[in-house]
Amino acid sequence: MKIHRLTWLVIFAVLFTGACGSPSGDDDDAAGETDDDAAADDDHSPADDDDNDDDNDNDDTEPPCDETRTPIVFVHGFLEVGDAFATQAMRFTSNGYCRDRIFAFDYNTLFGPFGTNESLDALIDAVLARTGAAKIDLLGHSLGGAVCYQYLEPAANAAKVAHYVSLASFPLGEVPNGVPGMNVSSTADTMAGPSTMPGGENVSFDDLDHLQVATSEKTFAALYPFFNGGETPATTEIVPEEIIRIGGRAVTFAENAPAPNAHIQIFKLDPETGARLTEEPAADLITDRLGYWGAFTAAPDAFYEFVCLDPSGDWPPVHYYREPFTRSNAMVYFRVFPPKQSLLGLAFRLLPLNDDYAIFAWLNINQAAVYGRDTFAVNEFDLATPEMTDPSITTITVFFFDTNFNGVSDGAPAGGIWSSFPFLRAFDLWLPATGSTRFQFDGREMNIRNWPSKTDGLSIAVFE
Repeated sequence: MKIHRLTWLVIFAVLFTGACGSPSGDDDDAAGETDDDAAADDDHSPADDDDNDDDNDNDDTEPPCDETRTPIVFVHGFLEVGDAFATQAMRFTSNGYCRDRIFAFDYNTLFGPFGTNESLDALIDAVLARTGAAKIDLLGHSLGGAVCYQYLEPAANAAKVAHYVSLASFPLGEVPNGVPGMNVSSTADTMAGPSTMPGGENVSFDDLDHLQVATSEKTFAALYPFFNGGETPATTEIVPEEIIRIGGRAVTFAENAPAPNAHIQIFKLDPETGARLTEEPAADLITDRLGYWGAFTAAPDAFYEFVCLDPSGDWPPVHYYREPFTRSNAMVYFRVFPPKQSLLGLAFRLLPLNDDYAIFAWLNINQAAVYGRDTFAVNEFDLATPEMTDPSITTITVFFFDTNFNGVSDGAPAGGIWSSFPFLRAFDLWLPATGSTRFQFDGREMNIRNWPSKTDGLSIAVFE
């Protein structure tokens, strides 16, 4: 049983954690296929309409934006994906940036930074060719900082970068080759801690956790003038839009390899129960050869379920539940199962899925749940406790299932090995395969349908 529980922990850590840590290796398929239509293609923007509209009128008119702004390329951290920059991207577009000038570099985060230079350089070259810009602005979060420093070491690469920003990375010294640099850190970041960048502009906060250093409004207020010659942003808020276009990418868990031909169904939900409002999906989409999907026009204030169906039929679905969208977002990501014959696929086959119960995960892509700062509950259980959300944990993912396989809800944190790792925790909750589960975080609420896990797979509640 101890081995069985360890297997669960490893699987869940790979499955859902948007954690941030040390450098990771690149998968050429994840970001390296960066010809003109792969890295910077209009087909990957929510500006495009594939007739997947919901309740809004068809309108292909993009709001005005400034095409002279320097393009932005973001490099995420360990086990993260490009959605770690989604919130900041929406703040930039709220200040006149064009959505098709903001990019994320996705890469395999399991093997260190080795081999990332070639594919990151290919992406940057494609961005420059597509936008006509002379340089890009580059950001790296956590381990992404090490990936960026390695990229900047050759002078030819550094010549393509106008500014570099390190977000919650470990100290790495001066930015190579004289690229203007900024370092953003926080004393409340229990993972990377405070740091300084010799020769660069240093910004320090005392209240931001490891994720918030990359995603917060305070950080944006520092980024924008650094990229724009000291100009103050018109707003640091995400400005709501009447027409909300969303799109994004499907990649495999942890490896971040593209998931081509993945089938994505989108359902509008009853916010009180999590039940689908219609039997037929509001949209039925297929990802392209690099895993990109979109665009879908979302109704304001609507909760949605995104069902990711495996084209091979080897795996059950993965259900993503999202809070209402307020602004167009081209960085809505879905993590899907890897090929069944792969090493990770063999590990995932050990999942004890069963149609008698449901399996859930809670994921926050913008901040940790912190005891003493945040409120966090699932059904009648309070999770804002030192065992679950102590600041030292940086809890961004919590798993809910019968952790000791005794057939009942103990309503308690899983101990032992489950409490030995940062970023994640598990909570013993036996959830029947009927009804719904209520998630509450900092005054927001999401209700999610319970699915029989063997037939209908896993459910992930995504908070932003």
